[in-house]
Amino acid sequence: MGVSARPVSTDGDIVQPVTAHGATLMSIGLMPDQAGSVIRRGPMGALQQMPGQVAWGALDVLLVDLPSETYGAPLTICQRYAADGVLMVSTPQDVALLDAHRPLDTPVLALVANMSAFTCPHCDGQSHIFGGGGIAAEAQNPCVPLLAALPLTPKARLAKHARTPVALCGDAETGHFGRRARDLMGKLAG
Repeated sequence: MGVSARPVSTDGDIVQPVTAHGATLMSIGLMPDQAGSVIRRGPMGALQQMPGQVAWGALDVLLVDLPSETYGAPLTICQRYAADGVLMVSTPQDVALLDAHRPLDTPVLALVANMSAFTCPHCDGQSHIFGGGGIAAEAQNPCVPLLAALPLTPKARLAKHARTPVALCGDAETGHFGRRARDLMGKLAG
């Protein structure tokens, strides 16, 4: 998101989030070392505290980006806070989907296939580097719609290195990222 501002806490308990590109956000990586008593009590402690110790204000949707291949973090968040649902993001290979799809007793609202294919910038040919069997099978479930299949693109990599959201690039190669972000917000807010 290209954020360099540090969040502040005026009372030593509640942290003010930062804003970038029209989004209010917080990250453990943004916390200064001296704010150790506020949120920085290890990744699991911070994940458990962040929803309640950040002055979010009025939100339509709160997205919590959790680490992959860890069952404890999503389970803890879903149990501690009454999550309306889960957006499952997974690479296409079967084993990644198995890791992401552990039971949480929270409805899965939609599925996003990340790194679904690589489109060659020279010939426009697509290669499914990570396969796609698991995602394709999961997308057959009418209760778990496939919201997006996001490809690997050179411009996405360049946007990440430039610390700019790829959804804001707005060209033909990356335009689908912005459309999928709007689709996601419509699904989550609706």
